[in-house]
Amino acid sequence: MKNARNIISFLGLVVVVVVLEIASGGALLTLDNVSTIVNELFVLMIGSCAMVFLMAQACMDLSMMGNAAFSCVFAVYAAKINPFLAIPVGIAVGIAIGVVNGLIHTYGKINSLITTIGMSFVLAGLMMLAMNNQGTIPAPMEMHKMDNTALRIVVLVIVGIAGWILFEHTRYGKYCKAMGSNLEAARQSGINIKKIKMISFMLVGGICGLLAFFSILRTGTASSSVATGTQFNILIAVLLGGVSITGGSTSKFRAAIIGSLTMAFLSVGMTICGVDVTMQQFIKGAIFLGIVTVTYDRQGIVIIK
Repeated sequence: MKNARNIISFLGLVVVVVVLEIASGGALLTLDNVSTIVNELFVLMIGSCAMVFLMAQACMDLSMMGNAAFSCVFAVYAAKINPFLAIPVGIAVGIAIGVVNGLIHTYGKINSLITTIGMSFVLAGLMMLAMNNQGTIPAPMEMHKMDNTALRIVVLVIVGIAGWILFEHTRYGKYCKAMGSNLEAARQSGINIKKIKMISFMLVGGICGLLAFFSILRTGTASSSVATGTQFNILIAVLLGGVSITGGSTSKFRAAIIGSLTMAFLSVGMTICGVDVTMQQFIKGAIFLGIVTVTYDRQGIVIIK
């Protein structure tokens, strides 16, 4: 079953690329679309590389884009002082939100799904206060000039390698999978459950701050609509890559890579083929429901912890 899931996820990527390449009349895999695919892939893969640590534990964070949008605001304010402050400030704000999520989930003992959905609403309200009810806040022009595809590719590679090492070759990654397999058994074996969960939420938060910085580079502004709904695409990407929604020892880091590629080609390909936005949402929703139906462990009492 484990090997079958890995093979199916890879075959799914191949099928998506081939079908959309044919459907688009060969327009998908062209040099003109490289930048578009990289931009789509960047957010998905960076987010998935963090989300996979939580999903291996059968947890998730649906406040990611709210976190990124909120971090954008403070990163822009910092950039007005000095553009180089945007990265540390954005990441620091993202981590701080991750700490709050982690504290509520671990010490408040509230389901991660409920915690992060609630946080997304809180951040939406706080953003309006932080922005003084403005629709957008412009960043310094020199930041927009820093945006380029090569930089995104370099960051993708660095984050991908670092994430792979952390997930597959450290105790932390192994603990994440052990907690997803059996939380109580992991606790009795001496794993500090609260510590691992806190680190995971902080990791996701830090990645949100990084995405906030690159959003500013691309758009030149901070706004409440930063990558709206992208956290669901990230969730689907990790599932498409082969991670079960119930987490566990079968979780592999390559799921973040394969799933992100699949979702990026799917999104860009459907747009090139002229698929209506509403239909795109329907297709993604159907994919999500299909994967969850097939992969979740029906023997488990709790699915999302």
